[in-house]
Amino acid sequence: MIKWKFKDKSEQITRTSLKAKAIIGVVLCVMLISIFVVDDWQQKRFAILQYGYCSMEQRQYEEAIVAFKEYLNVDSDIYWYLIEYSNNENYSRKKVKECLEKCMLLQKKY
Repeated sequence: MIKWKFKDKSEQITRTSLKAKAIIGVVLCVMLISIFVVDDWQQKRFAILQYGYCSMEQRQYEEAIVAFKEYLNVDSDIYWYLIEYSNNENYSRKKVKECLEKCMLLQKKY
């Protein structure tokens, strides 16, 4: 095994700091890619919900029910807490469940 001998401490510190910077860079890239993927997933979910609200307004209750059920298909309490904390009431689980129940009643009525 070959051991590296450094002439002085500054060269050793520079090599160590380069490794640390490379690790930090990789971690930041992974975090940014993860954030992008999660945000894309969330935007698709919001589009589904928006489609549900539009279908409800157009009295297409069957399509609205499918969209609302698909939007509510997340079991994480942390997810719903963050959604309710960061968005308005229209995106909350409670509001969407109310709209789903209303669509089911109106579908039976018509």
